[in-house]
Amino acid sequence: MVYVQDGSRLLVLASNYGAPRHPDWYRNLLEHPQVHVEVAGEEYDATAVVPDEPERDRLFAAMAEHYPWLPDLQKQAKRKIPVVALVRARPRPLGPRSPRLSRSCQPPTPRSRSESGRSH
Repeated sequence: MVYVQDGSRLLVLASNYGAPRHPDWYRNLLEHPQVHVEVAGEEYDATAVVPDEPERDRLFAAMAEHYPWLPDLQKQAKRKIPVVALVRARPRPLGPRSPRLSRSCQPPTPRSRSESGRSH
């Protein structure tokens, strides 16, 4: 799959090798945009976003800088090849926050013998 890092987003191209129709995975993303990304030894959840014009053209041109054969593939496809931005989800907390201990729940501090009220 052709991809380019764009800041915190990952851009992927639904080229389908220049075929006249979009790949099945692209149509699936339109219905279910929540994805799990595995790339370059990293894994994270993301949301697939299909940018509108002229953003799509700008992103396609940026991808073509990395893959100079993309404009030829675009001509071959006879359809506008979609660019999909995979936007990293915010990390979810691992669980409920640990409550802070109140003063009364903290372990007692050692007292001197004179404070304890005991005598020898």
